[in-house]
Amino acid sequence: MRKLTLILLFFSLYSTTSFSQTSQEKQMEELKIKVERDKNAFIDALVTNLEVDEFQEQIIKQNLQSYFDEQQKVYALNLSSYAQKEQLELLNLNHFNELQNICSEDVISKIRVAVLDPIKYQKKNKKKRKNKKKN
Repeated sequence: MRKLTLILLFFSLYSTTSFSQTSQEKQMEELKIKVERDKNAFIDALVTNLEVDEFQEQIIKQNLQSYFDEQQKVYALNLSSYAQKEQLELLNLNHFNELQNICSEDVISKIRVAVLDPIKYQKKNKKKRKNKKKN
């Protein structure tokens, strides 16, 4: 009887541990999906507010996707805060240079402002939408 109790106790501890790992993995997957969805929504909202043609729109979307992927890689490197900040500044300065041949400087500056502070940009757009609805 004692062996049976020990075996059941061990099995219950093992199953609890494996359950918590799978629930954490599931939460991580859900979080990744949410982040990807939010990123795509942000990119779509930004591009529609820029008033560019379809060709420029597609190029800007691709460029923003690659920018956020590179940004995620920098965060994944687990650098010191100074080195990470330096890498992000370099990314901000250099990543949108190829858009200069395609877009106006005004469009590029709007992209940079939105990318540097996306939360502020989204709040600003929500206020604009509310004002449009009131009018």
